[in-house]
Amino acid sequence: VQLSATRVQLSASRVQLSASTRVQLSATRVQLSATRVQLSATRVQLSASRVQLSTTRVQLSTSRVQLSTSRVQLSTSRVQLSASRVQLSASRVQLSASRVQLSASRVQLSASRVQLSASRVQLSA
Repeated sequence: VQLSATRVQLSASRVQLSASTRVQLSATRVQLSATRVQLSATRVQLSASRVQLSTTRVQLSTSRVQLSTSRVQLSTSRVQLSASRVQLSASRVQLSASRVQLSASRVQLSASRVQLSASRVQLSA
């Protein structure tokens, strides 16, 4: 009888131990699943961060290209402005030369008139 009671108690202990072990194992599995879910969420966030970083880099590269293009256009505009100034200076020089030639022509015309007047005076005499 005592042996039977001992066996019953042992069986009950085994059942309790099995139940406790199973509950703990189930809890551990649930925690592991939660950890995996958190890890997956972390990976998704990391991927999103990488995508944003790549987008930022592309935008930065685009901005640099646009800045370089703007600088080239500015340099071209400055060169064109310098060329226009040179042409303007050349035009002014030509205008000055034309005025000098006009003055010389007027002087020659005055000299011719003086000679014509002298000729008339001699003719009258």
